[in-house]
Amino acid sequence: NTTSEHSPTNQTNHTSNNHLNTAHSNMDNLYNCLDSGPYIVICKNTDDSKIQIHPMKIGKILYKDHPELNTTNIRRLGNYKFEIEFQYYTGANNFLINKIDNSPNMKAFIPQTITHTKGFVKNIDPDITNEEIMEFSTNLERFPITNVHRFTRKIQEVDGTNSYVPTKTCLITFRAQTIPQKIRLFN
Repeated sequence: NTTSEHSPTNQTNHTSNNHLNTAHSNMDNLYNCLDSGPYIVICKNTDDSKIQIHPMKIGKILYKDHPELNTTNIRRLGNYKFEIEFQYYTGANNFLINKIDNSPNMKAFIPQTITHTKGFVKNIDPDITNEEIMEFSTNLERFPITNVHRFTRKIQEVDGTNSYVPTKTCLITFRAQTIPQKIRLFN
């Protein structure tokens, strides 16, 4: 038998998106009171014409029409993409919820890389399912688990077929900006 580490797609996902750094619908990912700033919203042009929008134009609109949002900075990230920084999480959320960008050619979102973290957890019994890890984790009010991925090992059998055996290592995604020091199961 030969073995090698492998990570197939036996993934339990309890969020609406599987990919990091991709655009979400406005309501998929919002800030909460436990998040720390800066509170950033990414806006990008989704139109095929690729019309460039200058950050100062957006700044002018937000300053004149929506001063309650308390924007602190607007920065270009490329020709068709920029980020808006807000002083408070409520301003960033209101920008998304109320669709203040109000343009059919613009997609606004909060990247999951800002609001979620991932951590490896070792020595979890392979008989415990991903669903049980999510359901029976305790003391995680500030660190809710949104996704669990168990790594598997590929084993080549004597007859030449491959099988996958769960390992004791999991990659856990938390809806938090920091990783918890401990995770308790079944306590």
